[in-house]
Parts: sequence; C-alpha cells; structure tokens
Amino acid sequence: MVAAFSAPAFAVWVNGGVYSTQSKCISVGQSRVSSGTYQTYVCESQSPGWLLRGYVN
Repeated sequence: MVAAFSAPAFAVWVNGGVYSTQSKCISVGQSRVSSGTYQTYVCESQSPGWLLRGYVN
C-alpha cells in the first residue's frame, strides 16, 4: 500500500510562537520559509493572538 502523502516520516509541525496580529504571524512565517527553517507554515487564531506553526524535517 502506498502512503497517501509523500512527506518524510521524520517531518513534524512545531510551534513557532504567538503573535499579537495575523500580519506579524504571516511575516515571521514567510521569513522562516525563505530562510529554509520551515517548509511551510500556518497561522492559527487563538485567544489571545495568532499561533505560528511551522512544518520542518
């Protein structure tokens, strides 16, 4: 059986901090993708602020 996704088994989502605004969260996430720290990222709304989660391997 072939896996439904192609991500390596050792890749994980990590918490990248909580930011007061969505725009700051996105800015930091984009910076970390550009630097190669994250493959991708998401900003999730929480109270208070925005949680940055990054995908790393």
